[in-house]
Amino acid sequence: MEIKTTNLRFTLLASAVMASVVGACTLATNETSTQCRSQADCLARGPEFAYTTCTAQRVCEKIVVADKACTTNQECSDKAGGAPVVCRQSDGVCINLTTDDCSVVYADKSELLNDNTVFIGNTFPPVEIGVQADFAVQLARKEINKAGGLAPTTPGGPRRPLGIVSCRNESVSVAQAINQYTHLSKELQLPFSSGAMTGTRALSAAQIYSANNTLSLISSDIFEITDLADNDLAFRLNISELEATKAMGKSIEFLTPRMVADGTISQGEPVRLAVARELLQGAGVATGVSRITFNGAGALDPSNAANFKIIDAGTNQDPVNHPNVDAEVAVAVQQVLAFKPHILVVTGGPAQFLSFVGTVERLWPAGVPRPYITGVTAAYSTVIAGFLNGAPASLGPPAVEQIRQKIWGIRTFSPDWHQDQIQAFQDALRTAFPDVTIPISYNVAAYYDSIYMFAYAAAAIGNAPLTGPELSRGLRRVAGDGGGTVINWGPLEYSKAEAALAAGNNLSYVGPQGSYGFDAKGDHAGVVDIYCIPKSTASGKPVNLPTSTGLTYDPKTDTMSGTYNCPDQTMP
Repeated sequence: MEIKTTNLRFTLLASAVMASVVGACTLATNETSTQCRSQADCLARGPEFAYTTCTAQRVCEKIVVADKACTTNQECSDKAGGAPVVCRQSDGVCINLTTDDCSVVYADKSELLNDNTVFIGNTFPPVEIGVQADFAVQLARKEINKAGGLAPTTPGGPRRPLGIVSCRNESVSVAQAINQYTHLSKELQLPFSSGAMTGTRALSAAQIYSANNTLSLISSDIFEITDLADNDLAFRLNISELEATKAMGKSIEFLTPRMVADGTISQGEPVRLAVARELLQGAGVATGVSRITFNGAGALDPSNAANFKIIDAGTNQDPVNHPNVDAEVAVAVQQVLAFKPHILVVTGGPAQFLSFVGTVERLWPAGVPRPYITGVTAAYSTVIAGFLNGAPASLGPPAVEQIRQKIWGIRTFSPDWHQDQIQAFQDALRTAFPDVTIPISYNVAAYYDSIYMFAYAAAAIGNAPLTGPELSRGLRRVAGDGGGTVINWGPLEYSKAEAALAAGNNLSYVGPQGSYGFDAKGDHAGVVDIYCIPKSTASGKPVNLPTSTGLTYDPKTDTMSGTYNCPDQTMP
């Protein structure tokens, strides 16, 4: 194979890696055949041609940038006085890891200066579940680095530390979120990011990440991924809200005999259903519920016109457009009280849930049966017990007991989920971060899992360029799609996973919430668990943590299965 040098100045077109470069470009060719007619032809020849272009002589030449500002992270750090600045390898530019919108980097000084360190991104909203998710990615990073870091690109080569650029306040404004996604994927050119979590940001995140070849694992369940042209770069870690809300119709069928038995409705009376829609996070749930069937007809069928109502409840996540959320909630509460629903579906984050439900229950008119209250957001299951145990004295124990008996909820899991594994993860997170004093949301585990699946995907691609498209192919090897060596969550099986991948085997990663099997479009299949609130045996606390009723809904088959069993509640 002959090595040839040229000093031509050229401009890269189409999918150019750099603009206007002068280089000492090497090539590998037999000189007797045409290798290419465009840069795309070169890139299609395989990983060894990743940084080549097609010359006028129709041969693929390596691109070497002239007059680079940097070649090492140390150079950039020295120029910036020790700030978190790295050398962007694609064009030799010193680039700040942080911005006003992405202000934290999880990496120590040695990792910042190490040119082998791989940085990835994470975005989250400034609410309880978002902060917990950020703790979860920190925990995964620490475990992975303690286990040796990312696998080397070649056997015997240097292992690669893992760093994370963390972006808070994803939900504060659309502009801020777009700045975050753009910084991570376009400016830093990171190969991977966790998020988005905020539902109304998820589509923008997936589009921006995909356009810049960044693989993203999205934890939002609002986002509809099926029809997105994402080049297989956007995967969802949770079940779609539109899928989960299908369980509402079957649940209402199941609850109707009980509502008759406890006097909530009379025999033959149609069920009245209201949705308190939080304007940002609640849009998906409201849309999903509007598609269910109850009273023998669709929610939007004219026959249900007097039985179904969507009530806008404002939002506490958009202070610019909704500066007085308390006033909006007050109006929504009055609409609920006037409608007197038999079932109230609450949407939005935990804080809004507590405020809204607490106000509705406190003002509920005497003599009118209290409504059954439910929600799809998994985080609700972590705050309901605290809400009831701390209920205002004005409600009184009888009212708290009535409320307890009428709260049921929906949470989504992988088909093979186990409560003991979720509890073990929550204990591990609380041990690592003692400041976590509130209950930990189930969905936080998805963020932890995303970091491990990235690490395994990076190992799966070997010496291929660490890009989103390559990682996407690696992810397909580790998420259990095609079976493989079972790898349980946590660091204990980290070396086992690397060995299996090095031997050419696929993995079936099992996280705290169970396994991940992504369909062709990147959606995660799962089941819906129906939970209830049992009484507490602890003195001074009227209720215990939510528990599964034993009922499970499968969105794909539209069937409810299992045997109902909820402590201290009777079903007809």
